[in-house]
Amino acid sequence: IQRSMRIIGISTGTLQLKPTFLEGSPSRGGPFGLIRAIARDPGFTEPLPMWSWVVEAPTERILVDAGGSPGTTGGVTRTRFNIGQNQSLVRELARLHLKPEDFDRVVLTHLHGDHVGGLAGFDPRRVWVARPEWEPVARFPGRLMRFMTAPVPRGFAPRVFDFDGPPLLGFTASWP
Repeated sequence: IQRSMRIIGISTGTLQLKPTFLEGSPSRGGPFGLIRAIARDPGFTEPLPMWSWVVEAPTERILVDAGGSPGTTGGVTRTRFNIGQNQSLVRELARLHLKPEDFDRVVLTHLHGDHVGGLAGFDPRRVWVARPEWEPVARFPGRLMRFMTAPVPRGFAPRVFDFDGPPLLGFTASWP
């Protein structure tokens, strides 16, 4: 019997970024140069959706990213978030008749505010983050900047993984 996989996209609202933010810090002389350039940038992108993905595999149900949350602010990035109270991740999942406990694992692609907003509803023992994403903010001094660079819930301690599998689809490594 062949089993299939189903992937469902969920949007938790939209965001608008400063175009300068998309250029990144190396082109602006590092993080502080980027912050100065963002403050001077009068423009914004068009509204961009914030996606989370439900992956229903034959052996488990996975959530990829936890979207944004109502009340999220852009801080030094000056990002504009447009997230209605009815667009929280838990409410969006409920529309699909799903609850946080229905997921075997949550995998975060990275730790920006538009990817971690719904984490508070999930058991952190089921949340996985790649080591290169977590280590810079896991302890001092990076932990001091976590509220800006990785706004995860207080006390958040994910399961950490390494990309230790073979190259796949143009990526240098994978994680089974």
